[in-house]
Amino acid sequence: RMRLQISTVNQNFIISSTTLALQTIQTEHRIKTLVYERNERIMHPRKPLHIVRGSCHFYGTSYQVTTANAKKFLANRKKTPIVLAFEHGIPIVLIPTHAASSLLNTWICLHGIKNIKAANEVETIIQLTNNQTITVFASEASISRQIALAYLLKREYTERFQQFSGV
Repeated sequence: RMRLQISTVNQNFIISSTTLALQTIQTEHRIKTLVYERNERIMHPRKPLHIVRGSCHFYGTSYQVTTANAKKFLANRKKTPIVLAFEHGIPIVLIPTHAASSLLNTWICLHGIKNIKAANEVETIIQLTNNQTITVFASEASISRQIALAYLLKREYTERFQQFSGV
């Protein structure tokens, strides 16, 4: 099992295809984010939602627009996965485990999931593609549902992108 050191990062971190997950970390004084990247873990000084909003802005959209588009396609469900951007024609899909502003929320990138298994009735262990594991406070059924919705969203956006690009 790979052990990755945790480094710190400046506030301009952008989610990309090398990002696997954003986990909320609550310290005595503030809320931070533990970012799981393919080859490192990074402690970011801001909340996960701040990183998601900043990344949306970087890619030329807003969190409100990405959420509204996803809700429109997925029939206005709660905890909606979002498509952050396209990288090389492939959508970067983010899956929330809870409401985006919740302290329990972890954002998992669809492309970062290798496997999931129940830790118990209310927690799920997610194996990331770099073989690290992350435990989230959500049932396996809930995570499975979120992954299924994310795949539907990815397929819809991929089809749209292919039509738009003439592929």
